[in-house]
Amino acid sequence: MATEAHTEHPGGKEPFPPFNKENFASQLVWLVVFFVALYVIIARMAIPRLGGIIEARSERIDGDMAEAKRLKLPALWLFTNKLMTENLALYAHIGFVETHRTVEHGYDRVYMRLSI
Repeated sequence: MATEAHTEHPGGKEPFPPFNKENFASQLVWLVVFFVALYVIIARMAIPRLGGIIEARSERIDGDMAEAKRLKLPALWLFTNKLMTENLALYAHIGFVETHRTVEHGYDRVYMRLSI
């Protein structure tokens, strides 16, 4: 006993699924559900986590500057990888000045200094 599969749409070729009038409304509903869920995940998890990282970095630099002043050091020095362009911009904004670049252990390092 053989069964036949009918794959043809009555009246001709079946429309492209995203443009099928029968399920277009449900696709819009799922699109909204997906983007609302994505927004909630980003707003509740990713953004606070990034804010915490930035705050911790700022507190670390402030603590290092206070310690350097307490020890009466003339300056703070740091280095970062040359590919870390966001770090370089942040440190320059704080007042660090690039002193030199070198390659150490296979890493392109940028050395910076902040006079206290």
